[in-house]
Amino acid sequence: MKKSIYIIMIISSSIYGQLTGRVEYKEEGVTFNIPTNWVGQEVEEVFIMGSQKEAGLVAITAHPVRNLKELQDNMQLGLQEGGVTLRLKNNLKKLSDTSVEGMYEGVIDNQKVQGNAIGLLNSYGKGIVIFSLISPDLFSNRTLQIGREVANSVRFNTPQPSNNSSNGLNAAQVTKDLGGNKLIYSESYYSNTPGGGGYERSKEINLCPNGAFTYYGSSYLNFTDPNFDPYRKNGQSHGTWKFIDQNGSVYLNLNYRNGSKENLLVRYKDDKTFLDGGRYYLGDVTCY
Repeated sequence: MKKSIYIIMIISSSIYGQLTGRVEYKEEGVTFNIPTNWVGQEVEEVFIMGSQKEAGLVAITAHPVRNLKELQDNMQLGLQEGGVTLRLKNNLKKLSDTSVEGMYEGVIDNQKVQGNAIGLLNSYGKGIVIFSLISPDLFSNRTLQIGREVANSVRFNTPQPSNNSSNGLNAAQVTKDLGGNKLIYSESYYSNTPGGGGYERSKEINLCPNGAFTYYGSSYLNFTDPNFDPYRKNGQSHGTWKFIDQNGSVYLNLNYRNGSKENLLVRYKDDKTFLDGGRYYLGDVTCY
C-alpha cells in the first residue's frame, strides 16, 4: 500500500469519547456500524474501534482510489517505511467489483502484527479501508470476523456539503481568529487489558504573523501511523501558511520549503477549533 491509502495501526481495548451503534458522516456520505460490545471514536481523520471485552482494534480510514485495479495495486505493495513493515501474506481476494480483502503481517516498532484489511470503493467520492489488527499470539478468526462485520455494514451515499458557508466561516475571518497563534494538538490513549497498547502524539503549528510557520510533532505508538512521521515533518518544518476558501469550506494551506503542500480542513464547533477532525488549542506563538 502506498501512502495514498492512509492507515493507523494501534492495538487497543479501551477508548474514551465513546460512540456506539450506527455512525454517520454526512459530509463524506458514509455510514457504518460499530459492533456490539465495541466502542469507537475519531482520532483526527481515523475512526478507531476497541472493546473492553475483546483485544484488538478496528481502524477505518479514507483513500482516494476510484477503481478496483488501482486499489488492488496499492494494497498489493504492502508498506515499508521507518519502523513499519507490513507485507501481504497471501493473494488479494476480490470480494466484489468494489471491494478487496487481504491478510497482512509484519513488524511495527519491533512488535509483530497480524490482521486483515478490506478496501472499499465509493462511487460518490473517497473510499475507505477497514483494518482489523491484533498481536499474532492473540490472532483468531474473530479478528477477521470483526473487520468483515464492519465492512459489510458500510453504506455510501451522496455527500452533503459542509455547512461552513452558511455559518459564515470564511478564510478572512479564520485568518483573524487563528493567524499569529500557536495551534496545539495533543492526544494520548492506553488500553487496560492484555494484548492492548496505546499511543501518544502531539503537534504544534506556529502561524507566525509574517506568513511563515514552523511545525513540530512527536509521537509514540505501539503500532504507528505512517502518515504521522514527526521526523519527516520536522525536516521540512518551515514554510508559509495561509487560509483558503475551497468548495464552501476553509482550509489551512501549508507550503513546505521542500515544495510539498498540505491542506487541513478547518471547522469550528462549540467554540472549539478542529483541523482535519483533530481538536486544536490556541497558544502563544513562538517565532524566530
